[in-house]
Amino acid sequence: MDSIYNVYWNEGFWLPKGVTWKQLENKPDSDVYLPQASDMTWSLPIGLLIFAFRFVFESYIMTPLGYSLGVKRKKILTKDLNPILEEYSKQNGNVMKRNAMEISKDTDVSVRDVERWLRDRRVNTRPSDIRKFNECGIRW
Repeated sequence: MDSIYNVYWNEGFWLPKGVTWKQLENKPDSDVYLPQASDMTWSLPIGLLIFAFRFVFESYIMTPLGYSLGVKRKKILTKDLNPILEEYSKQNGNVMKRNAMEISKDTDVSVRDVERWLRDRRVNTRPSDIRKFNECGIRW
């Protein structure tokens, strides 16, 4: 464990030539405070606490409040999406930015079906109104 610590805090990587970690330690009689690595001790627990607070706030306060105020749930398309185009999407990553003609040539599906599929995918990936309401609520 000590060797990992030494490799990570290697002076040759972090500091300019001729400067050591010893020189960056705070002196008891000095008025100047130099930042220390130990100053970051509480950053991870506080970040996790903020994340947990946000989850609880959105789940148990904002979502029920939004539903009671009449914010709509997301409408999920009940149409069957084209399995050929879905498989093509899995193989080639983000196809939303590609031209419908290129996708049509690659999959042997009509251009109209590709355009319809792209439009349906775009609608399905859009965040719901309740999600937008939750995002705005955390910023109050």
